[in-house]
Amino acid sequence: MSTEVAVISQEELDLLAGLTGAKQTQGSFIPQLKVNYDDEDSDGKEIKKGLFFVTNQDKLVYAKTVNFRPLTQHFQWTQYDDVAKKTLNRTRFVTTLMGTDEPRDELGTIKCGKPASKDLKANPALAKKYEDITCYRTIHGLVSYSGEDAEGNKVEVIDLPCALRLKGANFAPFEEEYFSKIGKSYIWDYSINLRTTKEKNGASTYYVVHFDDVDFTKREKVTVDVYNTIKGFQERIEETNKAIDQKYYESLHSLKESSSAIQSLKNVGLDLHNEMDEDIPF
Repeated sequence: MSTEVAVISQEELDLLAGLTGAKQTQGSFIPQLKVNYDDEDSDGKEIKKGLFFVTNQDKLVYAKTVNFRPLTQHFQWTQYDDVAKKTLNRTRFVTTLMGTDEPRDELGTIKCGKPASKDLKANPALAKKYEDITCYRTIHGLVSYSGEDAEGNKVEVIDLPCALRLKGANFAPFEEEYFSKIGKSYIWDYSINLRTTKEKNGASTYYVVHFDDVDFTKREKVTVDVYNTIKGFQERIEETNKAIDQKYYESLHSLKESSSAIQSLKNVGLDLHNEMDEDIPF
């Protein structure tokens, strides 16, 4: 990528930061940076669990640690049918968990209809009912690392645009280990060395991504290429949100029409009942 520093006003950066969730405030459509949970790849080659890799590449390259420069941060709720293996509903991307930017979804509700966390914690049965709805922290950025493919060939990955989708045990570490510590800086001001730890919950084994190796004395420059990458991420977020908003309002309109139709039938039934009452002598 070009090392030419972008000539950008502070006002432009502030505006971009607000749109992209890059500064502290009160989909995935590109390759994802993920942690491997498989014993072998699609060709039957053995691979180690817990390694990082980026999807949708001609050759998947695995590494124990990677360097990641976050550029945008958004939140999205999705409802997923684990049996049918498909997404049933999803919200627009928002930059805060609590704000004026409503997480409207495709079916005309908010947060895919999921109740507040405090209500779910207080009611296990309610939590079970909505367990197919998950909130993701989605971070778009650039990843670089020295890794190997499944055949053992060494490969260098440099500034590859990707999305890191975090949920469950992986939801909080980015906030706790990095974002809460940047103060008045932007999300893209530093690069982070990512690692994983192996955790157990009963018979289940999972990996938690950590963001605790950051040099806060080394601020990264916003080059022309980096600026354009951020803008590109934001444009695609806006395209996705526009499509979801359209489905939201279409669903809302359909729900209102159905409600009106039901009420009309009830009214007709009431009128008929009244007419029959008048015809029946005491």
